[in-house]
Amino acid sequence: MPDFFTEDFFFADETLNQENTETCRLSIQLCAEGLAFSILNPSANLFLAVAHHQFTPGYKKSYAEQITSCIQQNPWLSKSYEKVGIIAETLKSTLIPEPLYMEEKKLSYLTFNHDLLADEVVMADKLLNLQAYNIFALPNDLLHSLKELFPSSGIHHFSSSLIEILLMKFKNLDTEDTVFTYVRPSFFDVMYLRNQQLFFCNSFKYSTKEDLIYYLIFVFEQLKMNPEKVQLKIMGEISKEDAVFEMLFRYIRHIEFIDRNEDFVYSHVFDSLPKHSYYNLLNFHLCEL
Repeated sequence: MPDFFTEDFFFADETLNQENTETCRLSIQLCAEGLAFSILNPSANLFLAVAHHQFTPGYKKSYAEQITSCIQQNPWLSKSYEKVGIIAETLKSTLIPEPLYMEEKKLSYLTFNHDLLADEVVMADKLLNLQAYNIFALPNDLLHSLKELFPSSGIHHFSSSLIEILLMKFKNLDTEDTVFTYVRPSFFDVMYLRNQQLFFCNSFKYSTKEDLIYYLIFVFEQLKMNPEKVQLKIMGEISKEDAVFEMLFRYIRHIEFIDRNEDFVYSHVFDSLPKHSYYNLLNFHLCEL
């Protein structure tokens, strides 16, 4: 294994066969710290594998080079699949309601809120359930590499699939007192549904657990929600043993990890993975992106 990334885990069902991946679907999540992927057998709606690779901090390769090398050197990511979907994390995104969206203006939409680098490409996801577009930017070298590696794949923003999934799963439920958060090692997302619509959505970069709770309590204040009464549903790569969770539990009375989606079946190897982990990656196939 190259020294610029390590395989944190690879849980695979014993029936998964490298010679028979053409009938399976591959989902890849590009993270700031590495990448994760899952393999689904769509005919049985059965998840067969999930894996995560972690980049070595300080390694002198560009993000695109690390992602490309990691994909090229993983035997499962170089196979042929029925369908490949990729979701990428970046803070440079903004939502535009569908009636106001004009394709030729997507650059101006994004630069109104974010400074772009010269080598970044502006892209857009159409969110059918939200009736909006998610405008985002990715480095051109990363986009070029992904299109070479997976010519027929769709490349989307992390929040696009997460918004669509939450709207599909919770739109008809009472979520007036529920806030959703997706916690990752250096980012977290906050989403709030009200009156069956997405009322609030934002992503925050954090370095310490104090940063995270500060931003989250600030969001509660803006939404005029009481931390003593709100229910916080947590997704992502976080456990009860983490300092971040302890900080959340100290300030927010009602905390609950989101459960795995029962629309799918999961191989027994997924028992090794917390049910709230990789929620977005494992539900990506439900989205019509």
